[in-house]
Amino acid sequence: MTSPSTPPPSGTEKELVLCFDMDGTILDQHERFYPQDVPILHSPPPHVQLLLATGRSLPSVLLTCVKNGLIEAGQQLPFPVVCQNGGVNYLPGGVTLNMQSIEPALVDEIIRQIDPYWEVTILFFLIEDILAYRVTPYGEKALALYDLDPKPMPANLRDQPVTKVMLISQDPAPLASLYQDGADLPLERTYSFDTILEFGPRGVHKAAGIASLLDALGLSHLPLYVAGDGMNDLTMLKAATRAFVPDTGSQPARQLAHVILPVRQHGLLAPILADWQRDHRG
Repeated sequence: MTSPSTPPPSGTEKELVLCFDMDGTILDQHERFYPQDVPILHSPPPHVQLLLATGRSLPSVLLTCVKNGLIEAGQQLPFPVVCQNGGVNYLPGGVTLNMQSIEPALVDEIIRQIDPYWEVTILFFLIEDILAYRVTPYGEKALALYDLDPKPMPANLRDQPVTKVMLISQDPAPLASLYQDGADLPLERTYSFDTILEFGPRGVHKAAGIASLLDALGLSHLPLYVAGDGMNDLTMLKAATRAFVPDTGSQPARQLAHVILPVRQHGLLAPILADWQRDHRG
């Protein structure tokens, strides 16, 4: 079995881009990869370009992959990765392609709006580091579940390139209020789950990150098969040639699906590849 840190053979003609979300899509409720998908992640078909698109930071992605035995500590992934909902995008091997940050004045305004909500965990994402403004007991559990390891906030955040703000609350009501409060701000607002609300730079989302990576790799002409489950996946599901959603996915995502997948039975990647083989390769 080929190690995921080994790049695919050079010169291989790609026929398909297969892009997938992480939490709730290729990971189960225990943050484990579905067993059927592990061999494909280790050694994907040479004609398929895998691409991961997640709201997580790259260190969080890598730590989860290490815990699942997909890679060893210190290794990078051999396929491109959209992180922080498109805020930071990486070429194969963890090479940074581009990043977008929120203007400092907008960061100040976000802090002003969310500070009174004492029950909400507040995290500021940098390119790879995460800064904790406030962490609640429920937030601590979420940090452990998603392999997030924040650092204390510095005295001055204005010198830091904030690429995303994550808000976590056991009670969705404060997040709904903050979503409405942020309607007039020039920011992207999206939910990962009903307990996680995220703000990012305007025009920055998963579909934009995917497009920039495919353009850099010369793969923009290929069919794009996309799998996702949440609100922050909607832009890439809309951009897909063919959209796949787990049967555990959110209703808005399911409404965009060409195919609903019973992932607990068959995993994620194998059914998508079978769909491609049936429709395009006979």
